[in-house]
Amino acid sequence: MNLKKVKGIYLLTILSSSLFYAFSTTKIISYTNLSPFTVVLLNALIELFIYLDINYIRRLTRMSTKNISVMGMISFLITQLLFVIKFNDYVILLIAYVLCSFIFNLYLLCLENVIVDFEKNARNGLVSITLLRISSKVVGFGLGAFFQYVSIWHYTFILLFTFLILSTVNIENKGANIDSIVSIKRLNSKYLILTLLFLGSVSVFTIPKLIKDLNEQGMSSYSSITFMLPGIFAILYLKYLKDSKFNNNFKLKNIAYILLISIYLIVQHYETLFFLRIFMISMIITISISITIDIRAWFIQRNGQAELKNLLQLMNLIYVLSILFFSITSFFIVDITVIIFMINIISSLFLLFDKRRGENYENRIML
Repeated sequence: MNLKKVKGIYLLTILSSSLFYAFSTTKIISYTNLSPFTVVLLNALIELFIYLDINYIRRLTRMSTKNISVMGMISFLITQLLFVIKFNDYVILLIAYVLCSFIFNLYLLCLENVIVDFEKNARNGLVSITLLRISSKVVGFGLGAFFQYVSIWHYTFILLFTFLILSTVNIENKGANIDSIVSIKRLNSKYLILTLLFLGSVSVFTIPKLIKDLNEQGMSSYSSITFMLPGIFAILYLKYLKDSKFNNNFKLKNIAYILLISIYLIVQHYETLFFLRIFMISMIITISISITIDIRAWFIQRNGQAELKNLLQLMNLIYVLSILFFSITSFFIVDITVIIFMINIISSLFLLFDKRRGENYENRIML
């Protein structure tokens, strides 16, 4: 199978995953009393389990794409059995989300290894994967909100159809034997890990909060804009402004980030300014992505003694743990987003006055 076909299958898989994420989030917020961060919590647990399987258990992440697809079909049969015995529809949705998202992530992991191998260069492969992820999530998130009027039972057949298509591809997982994660004790600039932890939590928690607010005002039909606009902003920014003076000025980006968050915290108290809030949060998320790229590049540059693959795994684990922590905290705090924004302001202020960081962020291409 050539690279173009692998990327096509990868695009279909992540599009299906994003679509199901948006569908599940919208359904739970609109029709249940569960926290809007329920799906976020489940997603963090799924990612954590996959990380553990990659590094320690090493069973499910060794499977071929065909076998993973068969697991998807089995999950369809499980959900149909639950419908027959008349389980609550939204309990079935949560079970289906856990099963299918886990399967989608396993499938994507296998394809990512293939894409990197095809590119013959780890950096180029990672860039390809990132572009595919952002593009498909924009479409998937947008369509997922429109699917809110589709019943959960009917949606399971969409999932079955997806797994049937994915089962036509049989790729052996080449990522079974990987090195152990690098020891945190031997890393330089460990303080940057905490900054990455906070920056990565912005989009995960602010979007569900906006959707909840829209739903309370009877404007749930506009939820697709909340999912799509931040992705569109990020794509346009990274494509056309990546070489701009603003993007290359780390201090200026941090100042703009702090100002935007401060203004947003004021604006969100006005319940009639939803579209302004969506526009502003899209800008905030876009700048946070740009700052994160700079920090990740600097962190990797400062730890040249470690393998790039291991450093990326470490950052992914820390990101998942941070989402897990904030997800659990959100069940006990009324508005976790305000706390996250305040922590981000403090982190940005720290970066502005941190002399250890240095000024060289020229190696962004590494990510």
